[in-house]
Amino acid sequence: MNAVIISECLCFSGKALKRYDKTTIIQTLAKFYHDDELFVAKTELCKCLQTAASDTPTAPGIDGWSKFVNSKGAPIARRGNDAAQRRMLDAEDVVAMLTMLDVGNVVLPTFVAADLDRVPGLYWCAGDAVSASVDKLSSAVDGILQRMTDLETKLQAAPSTSVNTANTGHSAVLP
Repeated sequence: MNAVIISECLCFSGKALKRYDKTTIIQTLAKFYHDDELFVAKTELCKCLQTAASDTPTAPGIDGWSKFVNSKGAPIARRGNDAAQRRMLDAEDVVAMLTMLDVGNVVLPTFVAADLDRVPGLYWCAGDAVSASVDKLSSAVDGILQRMTDLETKLQAAPSTSVNTANTGHSAVLP
């Protein structure tokens, strides 16, 4: 039976990784969770890897994992004066660690939330995703409108090159 671990941060992250882009998830994690919650999530992921490795002694290591942990296998603590930047880096670490574990086929426990108020609602991600889509669509429409304006300007500036022929009644285009 799969173990169950209470972690609102990892519950949200695991579910969101299946539905949203990584940038949106990282931004949501950094805005919603506190430094200590993100660090606890990283610690829990380290424990999960250690448990998986002890269950399977021949399990290979995860490529790139060493950049997230110290020599004792504990997650690195981000330093700096800017709390928002530290949260963003920790959020990036959580997403990268989950992705590496998934790619490495490490069987993770089921992460659940004990307090649903500590899980960002879908509107956190959906709003950012819709906003990003609207921005992309707006940029595309602006580009199309500019191209149409340029084409109209070229057509108005070009001299007419068509004449009617008296013999056939059809328009002819001169080179």
